[in-house]
Amino acid sequence: MPKTYLTKQEKLNNDLSAWLIGTMKVRHIRQSEVAEALGIKQQALSYKIRNGSYKFEDLVVLFQILEPDADTVMRLMGADNK
Repeated sequence: MPKTYLTKQEKLNNDLSAWLIGTMKVRHIRQSEVAEALGIKQQALSYKIRNGSYKFEDLVVLFQILEPDADTVMRLMGADNK
């Protein structure tokens, strides 16, 4: 079977989704609450998490709700990669 490699963008999307799921669990925030803040249905948020299809506006709202520290934002946006 041939090897497949994730692109940088796919890795960033996976990292963002993993951070989002983990932070929601730790802070006891339901997907429906986040979806409401984004103005979408819970199913649409679930799709975004699975596929990593985030718009800039989504990220602004997510970061306002979940309040990551500056280092986390930089890591999730790929700014700390050397």
